[in-house]
Amino acid sequence: MRAFLNLKKLKKEEKFKSWLCKIALNLAKKEYKRRKAMEEKSLENYGFFYLENENKEKKKSIIINEALNKLKFKDKFILSLFYYNGFSLKEIEELSGIKEDNLKMILCRAMQKLRKNLEGYEYELLS
Repeated sequence: MRAFLNLKKLKKEEKFKSWLCKIALNLAKKEYKRRKAMEEKSLENYGFFYLENENKEKKKSIIINEALNKLKFKDKFILSLFYYNGFSLKEIEELSGIKEDNLKMILCRAMQKLRKNLEGYEYELLS
């Protein structure tokens, strides 16, 4: 809706995809901050005793999501664009304004942080 209402502001048609993604990114950042301010959830608060009867895949998903949620928004966003949504580095550069070389470094460091956040859960993730 926001993009449709501001369509007149689009200067180059060939930039529509990155323009639309930038609008979505800004809305996602705003929503992320709102949700994070409302409620901080962690595995420590819930414990795994609630998950004993749940299937292993759900447990893995929760562990990974919690590890991702510990990352900074930018790291989480770039990881999800690259690995989950299949964006190329060029597309992410166009969308974020971050140079490709810096994106590679951000991706590498974000993966290292994610691995660190997942330490201790190897058994749950590999079983």
